[in-house]
Amino acid sequence: MITIGIFVATCVNSIIIKSVDENTDTTWRIALGIQIAPSALLVLLVFFIPFSPRWLAEKDRHDEGIAALAKLREKPTTDPEVISEYAAIREHVQFERSIGQASWSEFKQPGLRRRLILGIVNQFFQQFTGINVILYYGPTLFKYMGFTSADTVIAFPLANTFINFIATFPGMFLVDRFGRRNLLLYGGMVEAVAHAFIYIFVTIGNTRDSQASWGAIIAVYVFTVAFASTWGPVVWSYQAEIFPLRLRAKGAGISTMSNWAWNAVIAFAWPKVFTALDHQPVAYWIWAAFCTLSAIWVFFAVPETKGKSLEEIDEVFGDTVGASSAGNLEVGVEKK
Repeated sequence: MITIGIFVATCVNSIIIKSVDENTDTTWRIALGIQIAPSALLVLLVFFIPFSPRWLAEKDRHDEGIAALAKLREKPTTDPEVISEYAAIREHVQFERSIGQASWSEFKQPGLRRRLILGIVNQFFQQFTGINVILYYGPTLFKYMGFTSADTVIAFPLANTFINFIATFPGMFLVDRFGRRNLLLYGGMVEAVAHAFIYIFVTIGNTRDSQASWGAIIAVYVFTVAFASTWGPVVWSYQAEIFPLRLRAKGAGISTMSNWAWNAVIAFAWPKVFTALDHQPVAYWIWAAFCTLSAIWVFFAVPETKGKSLEEIDEVFGDTVGASSAGNLEVGVEKK
């Protein structure tokens, strides 16, 4: 889980900051070097990731496929629902084979083009909520809220990344109960309000009462809770669901690439933007505006996918790339 990684990285950075002279390049060299260990562990654990039922069906490994599906559903391989669902998966695979290998040109189709735009724009708004400005440049932001160096460099970032980790769990619990669309919609609205309150409290703290800056800290943490339980995890789960299996690698790949492109834009541009604004809290209205736009985007453009199979999602987007077009296949997934 990426949020526990962010928290652990912040802990490591805090230890390095306290232990090593920050005026040398030793600090960042140690931080980068330590990353070799989890990277090696990731490579090792990849070998233990199980194959999905659909992938096994594509490779004609049907005994393994139905066993994998039964394990996912926590039912025996002889269960009628498991057998029915795996039969639909096989039929889906056969249909995809009949229409040939996946091609980039297929994204010209209206339904698939819409899915790709959704993936890219959702990733854009995930980055432009302002989350990585707070995670990357938190010490600077906290400093201009009027707090001391020890608090801004260690205490507040540690608390924020821990909250980011803990708040991910409600999102994992709620995504299949309230739906992807609702979490994104209300998450965007709460994030916008949180940014507005950051501006209000920082402004009061800088001009009238310095104690008001504590309200800004609380607003930052409210924003983090909202993001970590909505736009943080839901964008990724939504992206994994909307593309047909045969085009998932291409569609998800482009969407993920856009995530890192927007991330890079923010990482390089924000210091210049904040400096140009003379480090004034008006900067938070930028993120409030983007969060508001994200909620509007979800309301008008993002359909719900909760409880839907891949075949049913084809119907949601009104195209015929999936197996549903080959006979309205029914699968053993509860419709909600």
